[in-house]
Amino acid sequence: MKKKIIVQLVFGLFILTESFAFNAGAVDIHGFISQGYMKSDEYDYFVGMKDGSFQINELGLNFSNKLTKRLRLGVQFFARDLGNIGNDEIVVDWAYADYYFWEWLGLRAGRMKAPLGLYNESRDVDAVRTGVFLPQSVYFDILRDSLLATNGICMYGDIGMGVAGSLSYQFQAGANNVTNDSGTAQGVIALGGISEITSIEANQSLSGRVKWLTPLSGLTLSVSNISLDMEIEGETDFTVPFALEYKPFATTVYSMEYIWNDLVITHEYERMTIDYDLFVPAISYRESGREKLLGWYSGVAYRFCDWFEGGVAYSEFYDKADDRDGSASDRLKYQAFQKEIIFSLRFDINPNWIVKFEDHYIDGNNQVMIQYDDSYDVRRWNLWLAKVTFMF
Repeated sequence: MKKKIIVQLVFGLFILTESFAFNAGAVDIHGFISQGYMKSDEYDYFVGMKDGSFQINELGLNFSNKLTKRLRLGVQFFARDLGNIGNDEIVVDWAYADYYFWEWLGLRAGRMKAPLGLYNESRDVDAVRTGVFLPQSVYFDILRDSLLATNGICMYGDIGMGVAGSLSYQFQAGANNVTNDSGTAQGVIALGGISEITSIEANQSLSGRVKWLTPLSGLTLSVSNISLDMEIEGETDFTVPFALEYKPFATTVYSMEYIWNDLVITHEYERMTIDYDLFVPAISYRESGREKLLGWYSGVAYRFCDWFEGGVAYSEFYDKADDRDGSASDRLKYQAFQKEIIFSLRFDINPNWIVKFEDHYIDGNNQVMIQYDDSYDVRRWNLWLAKVTFMF
């Protein structure tokens, strides 16, 4: 049934008027559909990738209406498939009412994108970036469902500071929806010793970002944070029930973006802290602790002409910020990190069609899901991606 609905939506996209983006009365309607291909020479980073897979696609259709000078309503329906994540299930990606009081104060209520880093809010908008994937060291797609959006309220605004530039801010509070078959659930299973997740509750989500548009034209600095309380239940490999709490699962991202003519330079640095409590009732076992993770990347993109853009980025991720070379554990050292050099090419065929190609040259395998592969002993490997996007 879901596939039938998606086919109908896709068909509708291609019979729109020549303008492709139109106004139905006072309602603005926009959308996109993308289809990709992914191939790895070694690991199933996402399920099916090692053999080559077309299970990388997205579809979105959004509606917005400015009811008054200060009040706007909007909603986006979204479906994606990324290996065994998403499976083209149609969800409400965002839906909110936005009331604008003054330049320095506005309020939103509903489901809203979390202001994490520079690009979390626009990560489903393929047109705004050069590459197929955002760097996975900061924008790990496995965790997208838990970090992308919040159901709640938001306060935002812009504050002018004269010659010092301006500040924009967002603060959100609410909760999140995370399902048992989500990417987040797969990430928990990848911790090892877990066979099944039976429930996930993301009870509280707090997030915020302060962004400084500096006096230097084109330079933006920001700091952002999201903190989640999560309760997880499941079974171990020996079918023994367990309960796992993250209080909190917190991520802070420090960001820099500099735009000069057709050149974009970006750097983002992420610190993730997880306070956890694990309880296995059958054997009265309890364990508490704190995990510190680290990720960062630097990237450069340049638009050479109207139809061609290229980019290169370097990215690193560590699941233990205090053990970056793996020397403090009994695992192979390259399992402690994942370092990538990423080359991206983008071709704008016309205002509605984009084609992208991307190569990842990877050292280490820390972000590979252990449940997807029988072996885990290759250090250097490659990932190739291609993607076609239609938007209106």
